[in-house]
Amino acid sequence: MGGAGIVYLVLTAFYARPIADDWSALATLGHVGFVDTLTSSGRYTTQALVWIVVRLFGAGSAQATPLIVLAATWAASGWGLRVVARAAGLTVPLWELAALALLAVVACVSVAPSLIDNVAWLSGVAGYTTPLAAAACLTAVCWQLASRNVKHPVIAGIAVLAGGFATAGFHELVGAVLCAAALLALLTARDLRSSRSLLGAIAAGGTGAVAGLTLNLTNPATSRRASNQHAHVGVVAALHTAWHDLSFFSAAVEHGLVALALALGVVLWQLFGSALTPRLRRWMFAWSAFLILVPWLIVSAVTAWARATESGDRAPFRTAFLFTSAAALGTALLVVALLSLAPRLLSQRRASLVALVLAAAGLVALAHAATPLLRAERLRVQAVAQRAASVERQLASGRTRIQLLPAPLLAVDTQALDLSFAPIARQRPALVKLLRSYYDVPPRDTVTVVSRQPRGYCLPGVAASWVGVQSCQELDGER
Repeated sequence: MGGAGIVYLVLTAFYARPIADDWSALATLGHVGFVDTLTSSGRYTTQALVWIVVRLFGAGSAQATPLIVLAATWAASGWGLRVVARAAGLTVPLWELAALALLAVVACVSVAPSLIDNVAWLSGVAGYTTPLAAAACLTAVCWQLASRNVKHPVIAGIAVLAGGFATAGFHELVGAVLCAAALLALLTARDLRSSRSLLGAIAAGGTGAVAGLTLNLTNPATSRRASNQHAHVGVVAALHTAWHDLSFFSAAVEHGLVALALALGVVLWQLFGSALTPRLRRWMFAWSAFLILVPWLIVSAVTAWARATESGDRAPFRTAFLFTSAAALGTALLVVALLSLAPRLLSQRRASLVALVLAAAGLVALAHAATPLLRAERLRVQAVAQRAASVERQLASGRTRIQLLPAPLLAVDTQALDLSFAPIARQRPALVKLLRSYYDVPPRDTVTVVSRQPRGYCLPGVAASWVGVQSCQELDGER
């Protein structure tokens, strides 16, 4: 089921095209040095990643980056599961671990409030989805160090410290969650009397995260961003946003996507449930509560204080992914802990059947959510190509009045914007400027925008008035 689910995520990435601030990265990073890129934002790891992928893949970075991130998350998750299985003395075939890791990736990514924003938007993938792969890799490294005698502990510690520093550099929210997770991990490892290697690795990773978070928060770019957004600490605003952000959880439940996390939990219990001791079970409950609650509260509080909320005082879709993905994993751990309290409740055969039913239900829910997005992406692929060809022809003909074709996504659950079907006066000036720069339109030339939605650029029942998008029924009604 994980293999079937990953197909939808891969296709979402395959049809991705640059959108919103992606055009800025493509237009400028080819002429900006690596060091200048790092210092332009407090989110230094995100900036570094975007600089690298743009240099390597150009416009194709919108497709290549999510594919690489999905593969990296799968590899790191499989590696971590293999280390845990060995530490527990369990013999699990490699293919089973790989399949379980794939299900884990699908379960965590599919609950994104917007698959477009976290799989098909370069900026969203780089700053909000890649941390999932980085955290999985950092966790796997710590477990690996704990499972063997380290010949060069100082070098290993420096490597983990650098990993924590790099992971915290994706976003200040990532750094804050990582610091809290490192503290809980230290308490867990100490209570379970884990090896000194693991304690040292966790301490090193946590120290790196603290350093990265500190650098991020004290960076002048972060201060400018906070000033521009009139950031202000307020408990009432944080609680208000946290309450509204609960809708992201309820949506995952209502749409059936949480079924994949439940299936993951059942399969994890089948493989590792026999190794759970009462003490380990208590810590699994603690980690489940942490993953479900702490990222949600941190993201809600910080976005409220930074006045970066959108969509009805909620966190932006791409930002909310930081806690919905964590909550999916926390839900899976909760299932493992609950089933381990009553090991005779499910036999292995019944557990397999339950997991299969849950995974099938989750796959149907994912297909229902992803199918219209794929249709929208395919239409936008054509629109972006037509716009590029049109601008090239106009520039080649010597015209001084360049007309741009809008290519907004025909989707409601996205905050990745393109030009809208509206006159130039109603366009976002920053976006018009980005596209002018990307297409190398001379400063002397006048830019206009096609304000009427083409008949063929629509989907049945999909209307987004804020970008001037009408459904096919609405367009047909104008005839």
